[in-house]
Amino acid sequence: MRRPLALLCATVVMGGGLAAAAAPTSAAPSPAPAAAPQAAAPAAVEGELLVGYAPGAAPAERDRARGRAAARLLESVVRSGTGAGEVERVALPAGKTREQAVREL
Repeated sequence: MRRPLALLCATVVMGGGLAAAAAPTSAAPSPAPAAAPQAAAPAAVEGELLVGYAPGAAPAERDRARGRAAARLLESVVRSGTGAGEVERVALPAGKTREQAVREL
């Protein structure tokens, strides 16, 4: 029985942070600051995916999987030898949806 090569496909998100509030200028104690509003969830990077492969997937197998989806390797996020499978950030060709790429991978 063949095990699946790609274990996970997820959208790549942009990191973000909250701006720090300015310190009060008076010497008098101030009430506890109100909770900062939650930042909106980071937007996915259009045309990119994170792809996780089964532990032990050979470089040639990963190349074939990317080739099926016409995806281009951008970087290895988790390298082999960490005990987990390789995770790569890939770029999708123009016009290809994430859903199409996930099916092809």
